[in-house]
Amino acid sequence: MKLHNVLAIIAPAIVIGLISYPFFLLIQMTIYSTGFIKGEFKTVYTGFLNNILRVYIDPLFQMSAKVTLIFTLTCLVLQILLGLFLVMVVANSRFKRLWLSILMISIIIPPVSVALIWRFMAYPEIGLLNYLSSLLGFKAIPWLGDPFWATILIIIVDTWHWTSFVFLILYAGYISLPSAPFEAAKVDGASGLQIWKNITLPLLKPTIMVALFFRTVDILQAFPELWQLTFGGPKFATTILNILVYIATFQLMDWSYAAVTALTLMIIAIGLVITFYKFIRR
Repeated sequence: MKLHNVLAIIAPAIVIGLISYPFFLLIQMTIYSTGFIKGEFKTVYTGFLNNILRVYIDPLFQMSAKVTLIFTLTCLVLQILLGLFLVMVVANSRFKRLWLSILMISIIIPPVSVALIWRFMAYPEIGLLNYLSSLLGFKAIPWLGDPFWATILIIIVDTWHWTSFVFLILYAGYISLPSAPFEAAKVDGASGLQIWKNITLPLLKPTIMVALFFRTVDILQAFPELWQLTFGGPKFATTILNILVYIATFQLMDWSYAAVTALTLMIIAIGLVITFYKFIRR
């Protein structure tokens, strides 16, 4: 038997093993309480239900789940609306290549670099954001020191960084739409707004769902950008579930807590993926 035939046979088993073994360890950590107990590293059987209840009644987990929900939904709405607006602008512009070049800039910047740039801009004394607000007559905003404004900041940064990605998906869908419905609508005297509302948006629905799918998965597992920007603070106000997994693992050294949080995050992601898939199939 040739080597490539052997590899074709064993490759699926290897892939399944690489996926199933970490998942098995994750489930195992949700059953046992693993971590430092009274200064000593121990693994104690506590049961899945006890670990679930311990995590879910924790105020930190509840706050993190709330922040994750607000952050995810707000970013998705803003990025889809701005992406559609940019599609409308670029589609009716003479300088499409220039627009595409400009919009690509934010995507190619690494997340850590984006976080450091915006963190410097948000500094209270020397930051560009407060300088611009002072020119408009507003008081300095504690972007990094106030829980509310820190939440607003991470939404702004994520939207600035990834709206162009959403735009590219929507624009690719837009330019692939059939021209016949648009030509018929123009012959019937429909306005541009009516064409967008009654033809463009319904035809773009599958593409919008694809953009929502990719961005939802990315937002739920966001880490380097948010961590370098706020480190989950202040007062855990920007600690989404993915960051909570890191904090529970490496700072609290409570691996069962981290495993339950990670499993919850995975279930949420799978549920959303199935939901978007059903919408796309319609």
